[in-house]
Amino acid sequence: MAFIFHIIYAPGTVRDLSFFLESLLGWSDCSFRLVANGCQQHERQHLRQLCAQRPRLEFVELPTGQLMEHGLALDYLQTLNREEFFCFMDSDIYATGEFLSEFTPHLRRHVGIFSCSPIWCRAEERILPATERYMAGRYNQSATGLCLGGTFFAIYDNRTLTYFRQSTGIGFERYRWQDIPVAYQDLLRTMGLQKEWYDTGKVLNLGLLRQGQSLAFVDSRRLYHLGGLSELAVQSLSPGQPRHLRGSAPNSPEPLSRKLRRKLKPLLAAHFPALYERLVAARLHPSPMAKRRFVYSSYFAYLLTALSKNTALPVLPVRGEPDIEQRIAAATAQIIELHRRREKV
Repeated sequence: MAFIFHIIYAPGTVRDLSFFLESLLGWSDCSFRLVANGCQQHERQHLRQLCAQRPRLEFVELPTGQLMEHGLALDYLQTLNREEFFCFMDSDIYATGEFLSEFTPHLRRHVGIFSCSPIWCRAEERILPATERYMAGRYNQSATGLCLGGTFFAIYDNRTLTYFRQSTGIGFERYRWQDIPVAYQDLLRTMGLQKEWYDTGKVLNLGLLRQGQSLAFVDSRRLYHLGGLSELAVQSLSPGQPRHLRGSAPNSPEPLSRKLRRKLKPLLAAHFPALYERLVAARLHPSPMAKRRFVYSSYFAYLLTALSKNTALPVLPVRGEPDIEQRIAAATAQIIELHRRREKV
């Protein structure tokens, strides 16, 4: 079976994340489509050069000059996909060993295989509480044990996925409850999964389940997902942080992400009021997990920048969570080794 994984790069991430491709190529015979999503010209050129050097790499540019919402980008890519499987993974995933054999045994029984929760996310934090109103991306299992899937890493049966999308009109995009077709609202109620808001791919996956299809989440021992780096790259952070973290374009008087936020803020408040209120509340009163996510995604962003610029490495954060800190330390050593090997090539 041939597998072609789509890897979507957000603006400001190409320089620091593209060397992860060496591990993915080295530990599999997969091919990879490198997808530029609103990337700057020099980033697109870098991806093109990588593809020109490796026969298993192919460059794709989304048909927009701006950052496309992740679900819409997946809809676009799946529409063009003609392979047996529709596969994708986040750009901040790397491999430490042969990984396809962890997933291929499950393809006969499931139309969707998912993996690669962020390394800072505990197993219990991936289960959607029955009282939670928002089905966020990290939740891959319901309180009753249903697989909710995810968009960190996915392998879909492409024929089944195409038929579902064409017959229902439901795609990978995020959904508010009121925007879900009435027939599927009724189905979600019977599943006990009526929520105010659903993250990328969740409604699609639930629809597949209601049609009798089977989904599975498989924890990988050879793929590692840092988590949150693309989002960080397009956020407006403090002026003292590296340019790529602020999301600013070279010689631009205002960070790109600040421009986007000024335009998107009123749209978000108008069309996704519940989500907007949640984001505001989270910013004012972040949960322990949200704090942990920010600390470690920021740490990895600094680490990758330091490696690419050959500057002093950041100090490992200490938060009194030994299990998480051990994962972060191990990932740090792996990333440094991957970068060292890349430099020798």
